[in-house]
Amino acid sequence: MGKLRLRNNGFRTSKQERKLVSIREGQRKRYCEEDHHQDLASKSVHADHSYAVTSKRFVPDISNIVHEEVLDNDGNNLTPTDDWRVGRRVVELGVIADHLQQCKHCGLPLSLHNTINIKTYGLGSVLKVLCTNKSCGNINAIPTGKHDHKIWDVNTKLALAAIDLGLGEHQINGLLSILNIPTVSHCMIDNRIREVGDVIESVADKSLEEWTEKEKEMTRESVGNDNVTVSVDAAWQRRGSGRSYDSLTGHCSMIGSKTGKVINYKWRSKACRICQRAEISGNIPRVHKCNKNFTGSAKAMEPDMVVDMVKESRSKGANITAIIGDEDTTTIARLRAKVDPTIVKLSDSNHMRKPIRNRLYELKNKHSTLSPSHQLYNEMLQLPNCSRFIADPSIKYKSLPYGKPLQDKALQESLTTLFQKYILNSEKLANLGSTQSNESFNKSVAAKAPKNRFYGGSRSLAYRVAAAVAQKNTGHKYTVDVNVSSGLSPGLYTRKLATLRDIQARKRKSRSHYN
Repeated sequence: MGKLRLRNNGFRTSKQERKLVSIREGQRKRYCEEDHHQDLASKSVHADHSYAVTSKRFVPDISNIVHEEVLDNDGNNLTPTDDWRVGRRVVELGVIADHLQQCKHCGLPLSLHNTINIKTYGLGSVLKVLCTNKSCGNINAIPTGKHDHKIWDVNTKLALAAIDLGLGEHQINGLLSILNIPTVSHCMIDNRIREVGDVIESVADKSLEEWTEKEKEMTRESVGNDNVTVSVDAAWQRRGSGRSYDSLTGHCSMIGSKTGKVINYKWRSKACRICQRAEISGNIPRVHKCNKNFTGSAKAMEPDMVVDMVKESRSKGANITAIIGDEDTTTIARLRAKVDPTIVKLSDSNHMRKPIRNRLYELKNKHSTLSPSHQLYNEMLQLPNCSRFIADPSIKYKSLPYGKPLQDKALQESLTTLFQKYILNSEKLANLGSTQSNESFNKSVAAKAPKNRFYGGSRSLAYRVAAAVAQKNTGHKYTVDVNVSSGLSPGLYTRKLATLRDIQARKRKSRSHYN
């Protein structure tokens, strides 16, 4: 800072004095040119009215420097172009307005019309705006949005949107190109996904801890002890045929039976993009965090993940004593062998209905009496009140032909044989659970990591599964939490839509319970 000197107009530094002299000189030149142009206009234009005199603000002619190379603030050679006029840009109007308020050197207002070049950083850009002060001529860097050095807020938010909506680089650039917005590079979007993905995982882990404590609390209030019952279910990112499962990736969720929220989750991948590329080229893989964490078959992923989750949850204080799952016996056998031989397995009601339904359809081919029009299910619901049918044989069976009971002895024997297995397991069937919450979670994962795209070669799959966990536990407002944790402003419209989505989800849930 220069030395302060007492002048006629008060205390000013020598730098401030030079700045004022530069401003006055630029104003004098501009006003002289404006007067000259107005004189020419008054000679060539005949005013029909007093207000017709030309008062248009003079715009400096910079055509003489269009083909010159000028030096910007960063010391780089800058060639003026019209690229900034091509296509569309994502801009924050407030940021642009603040930076156009004054030149960094002379303090005069800047005009967007005097932009001579643009540099693009993903969805963010820096405009190079020329100061019209003849004695200044500074080229000002005007950003189109908030940024921290080379990391732009809009690019981080784009990565979060890609994970939340299940988009990849190909889909993002397809959308941008149709909107005539410059596309983003693979390197940029990959870096931003890693940046925001780590934050998503931390938000998901925090929600796991919160809901684990709530599950333990609700269990104590309900049954008087800490014995937690959970439902588990796995899904794969590649569709199986029913007989062949060769997916390279899979995930599994553990949901508390009282809260209906995720208290643990795992994912498995048999692929690592960096290792695969090094193997193809015959080189040694560079030092990296390998994404490959499983080597067995796709079918073996579920037991491995369930065992891992139960061990981890128990180590954190959740005493898991019963699990609800499908009829796969491998998982419970592995649990009893590696964790606790006393763990109880509860069947899922949906998985129990499916084999019964399939066997009834098989019987339909053998017994013509059994057909879809004969709704045995409705009659089975009335079994607890069957005494009234015995007391009054004249009562009609509404779901059976002519209102009379079936008389097919062969069908009766087949049905007896079919249900004998379930009669022997009546105690188990009397306490059925549900994995419907897990199925809902799997649907959310499929929306963020579609089965027709492969994200298992990198951490992208882990980030997308974590996003589904955060959404399941905290709702759509998890995007707001991720923005806050990333040091970004979530914004009005992000909060507004997240709140609306959560309200709609609660309404749908209440209607389903009511029905």
